[in-house]
Amino acid sequence: MRASLVLTIAMAGVLAGCSGEPSEADLEKSVKKHTETQLAQAQAVMKQFGQNSMAKDFATDMSKVSVKKLACAKAEGNPGYNCDVEVSRSGEGATPGQKAAVKARFVKADDGWVLIEEKR
Repeated sequence: MRASLVLTIAMAGVLAGCSGEPSEADLEKSVKKHTETQLAQAQAVMKQFGQNSMAKDFATDMSKVSVKKLACAKAEGNPGYNCDVEVSRSGEGATPGQKAAVKARFVKADDGWVLIEEKR
């Protein structure tokens, strides 16, 4: 009896963790993956038009990008969470760092959280 109670409590904890909002680490991984995909697409387009030098400008060292979770709320009428995040890129040399606030929806997929770009 006691073992089944412990198992029930443990399973409730696991399920509660699965249904919660994304962590800051989840958001950072998702933003970086989304950014890498967008940059790769931009590079492919530039190369297609013979702009190889411009394509190289789109390269970003993702280790210099960080994401800070500001707030998340359950997305009403849609799956996932609407989150406000601060995306920063550290600078080097004479190049100053960059910082921007971003609002995005994140949905839990089989392989982790995915940033969903809203069509406007």
